[in-house]
Amino acid sequence: MAEQENYFRGAIETLAYTIIPKEQIKAGQAVGFDGRIAKAGQAVQGVAAHDTDEFDLERGLKIVAIGQVDLMAGSAIKQGDALTPDDDGLPKSGGNGFGIALSNADKGGLVKVLLRGSL
Repeated sequence: MAEQENYFRGAIETLAYTIIPKEQIKAGQAVGFDGRIAKAGQAVQGVAAHDTDEFDLERGLKIVAIGQVDLMAGSAIKQGDALTPDDDGLPKSGGNGFGIALSNADKGGLVKVLLRGSL
């Protein structure tokens, strides 16, 4: 089988590993410790590196837990904001979350994120 293309081009993946997801997850969505899309207020173990397909539910999904990646913003974000997941698993400003914004972004735009795992 060919390895799936990594979602994060030019990313710095300091800590990446494979999990068995419990549902279909899209590239760039935050993943909770339950193997599902992380929702608001939930701890995040990492961000999906690619879209899942029916085979990933058995063979695994690569996630990036620590590093620097570009993600689609779930809300307007300012550089330096702490990021938590929204209900779609996208980063939004607020709380003591899974990363820090390294750039500004409007909702739906790309934000450069320093992933540090949930605290």
